[in-house]
Amino acid sequence: MADNVSASLSHEKLEKTRETVHTQSLSGIVRMFKVLSDQTRMKLLYVLCLEEEMCVSDISKLVGCSISSASHHLRSLRRLGFVSDRNVGKSVMYSIKNDRLKQMMMLALESSQ
Repeated sequence: MADNVSASLSHEKLEKTRETVHTQSLSGIVRMFKVLSDQTRMKLLYVLCLEEEMCVSDISKLVGCSISSASHHLRSLRRLGFVSDRNVGKSVMYSIKNDRLKQMMMLALESSQ
């Protein structure tokens, strides 16, 4: 007969983990995944992963949405720090803010296939 070995953590480890879970602010992560759960926003990010920088009108054409819709979604992504923007004359150019997001997007794409 097999030994009765408990697979659960010790009381001390459970308490330490409980403290960590309750002291970490997960609301930022939750907000991030809510924003990323929108298919249009994911398309916008993917397009920006493929190109260094693009204007809103080109992004909207590639994604298949209106310029105002693309602008709205890009503002949400900018607020979270995913994209940056800069004015060039009358156009606003958008780009992915950091390489870690590009890596995450490409990893997610590979993992989903």
